[in-house]
Amino acid sequence: MGKKRSIDGEADSELIESIDSLREQVEVLRNAVDELREELQYLVRNPGETRVAETIERLRVTSLPLDPATDDFGQRVNAVPDETVAELRTTGETAQEKRQGPATSQRGLF
Repeated sequence: MGKKRSIDGEADSELIESIDSLREQVEVLRNAVDELREELQYLVRNPGETRVAETIERLRVTSLPLDPATDDFGQRVNAVPDETVAELRTTGETAQEKRQGPATSQRGLF
């Protein structure tokens, strides 16, 4: 009879340890969920404060090759110098003004 009591005592002890371990794990999970809930509430209530600065530098495209499937497409993007683009733009605007006349030009509006 002494052996049975000893076995029951060991089983009870293991059970108590298991329950304590589970209780601690549930407490850790509960704390993590509470912290996540607080963070989510803050994000929902303050959407403008959490915007991260853009990490991708924007590329202003001034010229592109006609065929996007060419092997050197990347090298040919913006291959035309800015000065040439500005000169072509001015030439095009001047030609358009001559065709339309000064009364219908929108260049002075902006």
